[in-house]
Order: sequence, then structure tokens, then C-alpha cells
Amino acid sequence: MALTFNTLLANLNQMGFYDFVLPWMLFLIIIFAVLQKTKLPTDNQQFQIVISVILAFFIVNYVPYGVGFGTYLTTLFGSASIYIAGGLVLLLFLGVVGLDVSGSIGKNKIVLGILVAILAVMVFLGAGGQTLNISDQTATLLFMVALMGGAVLLLGSKSSAEKPGEH
Repeated sequence: MALTFNTLLANLNQMGFYDFVLPWMLFLIIIFAVLQKTKLPTDNQQFQIVISVILAFFIVNYVPYGVGFGTYLTTLFGSASIYIAGGLVLLLFLGVVGLDVSGSIGKNKIVLGILVAILAVMVFLGAGGQTLNISDQTATLLFMVALMGGAVLLLGSKSSAEKPGEH
């Protein structure tokens, strides 16, 4: 019997590859990279590896919100990919209309940072992260205030970027 790709994926899922191995490897690498960049009293690489392994096991053992950590990460990254694809389609539409996105948002790092932070919060909450107990009206108000603040920042950056005598 030939092993098909779907059978391979199903076997990996049954063996806990997505719920344990991939999240463990992800956090092992992240923690090790942080320890490499951090100035610790000792630069002993074996020490950093042991600390990374131990912390990665603790992180994978954590079960947020009654679901497995792998399931949570799958939902988180799946949600993020939907937003990223939507953003790319939006950029394509803006390019078709003739708007230069790199001229306005690309040069204003504050607005870009705010938009990325809002997107990250939306993805986190959409993936089942800690929810805020706020009403729909309050959420709408916060969205409107953020949108208006972004518009004011965009306008302020454009007017401050102009040199005297240019219009």
C-alpha cells in the first residue's frame, strides 16, 4: 500500500506532530534566538540550549482556553493568513486605481505600526485569544476613533513633510 500525502498528514496529526512537535520546535528556536541576542552572565551555548529546551516544554504544556496549543497556533496562523491575503488584495486594488501606497503609509512608520498592531489584535482575538468584555457599540466607537486618529496622523505627516514654498 502506497503512502499518500493525505495519509502522511493524517498520521502526523494522530502522532501529535502538529499539537506538540511543531509548537515545541517553534518556541525552542524563538527562545534560543532571544537567549543568543541577550547579554547573559554566561555565553555558554550548552546552557542556552538547555534553558531553551526546558522553556519550550513548559510553553507547549500550557493549554490556553481549553484547546491544544497546536490547535490554537493553527487557528492563529490561519486567521493571520486570511488578513494578509485581504491586505494584499486591498493593495492590488489601490494600485489599480493609481494610488501610491508607499508614498503615504510606507513613509509614516507610526501609522504603519498602529495598523499592524490593530491587525495583530484582531488576529489574536479571532483565534480565540483573551476576549474583552465590551459591547458592540464600544468596539465600534474604538474602531472609529482609531480610524480618525490614523487619518489625522496621515494628514499631519503629509503637511509636515512638505517644504516651505511647495504646494
